[in-house]
Amino acid sequence: MFTIGIKELQEEQMVTNRDELLWILVEVRSGIPASVEVFTDRQLAEIRESRLRKKLNLDNDETGIFPVKVKIESSIEAYDYTSRN
Repeated sequence: MFTIGIKELQEEQMVTNRDELLWILVEVRSGIPASVEVFTDRQLAEIRESRLRKKLNLDNDETGIFPVKVKIESSIEAYDYTSRN
């Protein structure tokens, strides 16, 4: 039977942490949030917002773009399971 301890597993994993800035586009219709879209590029969010605003009734509807910093943690297991005995 193959077993591996937690400490050994942690040592065999490559863990990366990074902060990423995302841009959140919110569409509000008649005071009610109608949709949320996420972008990695502010310019793309602004282009989408511009296109979206052409379809809105600007007396009652609104859009907004908000920056959000997200911490992304990922791990890649580097253990070779093919070497089990």
